[in-house]
Amino acid sequence: ITRILIPRFFRTLFDGGVNEVYFQLKQTKEIFHNPTLSLDCEQASMVTCFGKPPHIKVCTEGHLILEYTFDDLMRIKSWHFAIKQFRELIPRSIVAIPTDNPSYLDQLSKNLTRSGLTSVMLNFLRLCEILEPMQELMSRHKTTTFSPRDCMKTILHQRWSKTCSGKY
Repeated sequence: ITRILIPRFFRTLFDGGVNEVYFQLKQTKEIFHNPTLSLDCEQASMVTCFGKPPHIKVCTEGHLILEYTFDDLMRIKSWHFAIKQFRELIPRSIVAIPTDNPSYLDQLSKNLTRSGLTSVMLNFLRLCEILEPMQELMSRHKTTTFSPRDCMKTILHQRWSKTCSGKY
């Protein structure tokens, strides 16, 4: 996810029922590539706590790569989290509650997430895959009076010219 979409990702996360999210990083590496700084962590855990269903905690383990701009603000330029595995944790006190509703236990036994992310978050990430490559086209359309089709033609022509000259 690039810088523009990171806040929306976290808003989607919290709108989807998450009360708390935190990251646990082990054995991180910092890599400096002028003008960016990268944080690479092969053993990262994203822990999300849900309020409904009650007090379910999801531990998602993966490889986290953060790329920062190397300036005074150290803003995140891009965020990449490759999920390796996940676990959904339900407190025993919730499972042990006597209930007359058999569907309650069935509901608790089903996964709340897919690969550690809710369906709303997965849909958002699918949209990001579509929208991120179109950012150049959308910003060009905003700054010029060209139609979207003409913007795409000029962008493609510029890329083709750079490719032919060997600079791309």
